[in-house]
Amino acid sequence: MNLKHIIVQMPINDITLTWARNNFPHLTQTQYSDKRNNYLLLSRSLLEYILQQYFNIHKLPEIAYLKHGKPYFLHHSELSFNITHTNHTMAIIVANNAPVGIDIEMIKIRKNFQGLEEKVLHTIEKSWLTQQPNYLHGFFTLWSAKEAYLKATGTGLSGLTTLRLDMHQQFAYGPLENGYLYIDTEPKNESFVCYLPTKITPNLYSFDGQVLMPFSREWQAIKCISHYPKKTN
Repeated sequence: MNLKHIIVQMPINDITLTWARNNFPHLTQTQYSDKRNNYLLLSRSLLEYILQQYFNIHKLPEIAYLKHGKPYFLHHSELSFNITHTNHTMAIIVANNAPVGIDIEMIKIRKNFQGLEEKVLHTIEKSWLTQQPNYLHGFFTLWSAKEAYLKATGTGLSGLTTLRLDMHQQFAYGPLENGYLYIDTEPKNESFVCYLPTKITPNLYSFDGQVLMPFSREWQAIKCISHYPKKTN
């Protein structure tokens, strides 16, 4: 597959907000809370910037949404994109002619981890998690991997029961018949996972509101296949 793609991560701060307001005033949002308006301005500004720099599209196309909330370009079906953010970081992935997914999660203690485990993790995933030296890093690695995968399928969390991650064997079993989950193996404050439909080094950049620069992460590639392993006696 001849996949053209780019992933850009950007801090959410006063500098990038000023960049968006100065360069993309036509994307300013006013109908929601200040926090929501700022997020929408930043995400749409970064998306238009990526399209201008990498895909020769100079104006942000109209965005529509699938049943479970996955965004897509109404009049540019040749491109797919996905957006994720925490309170401090935003990332966008754009690719040609292929589904993509991306997720970032802040690594922090949350209420009722045991309840979350029971709700979102399969037995094989729980087994892997118990063997990890850092429980929080392990949990959010699994969580981000599931989010990125299910955002690529377009089902969102409604598709949780269709997905099983075998981190030992490095397989993701679910509806996607090919592709890979690329997992940041050295998370610090945030987990970071993206899905791409082919074996390829993720084309990752950072943008600080001034300079777009290549950025490196240490990736673990988890192969996506649609069939579950047969039970052996």
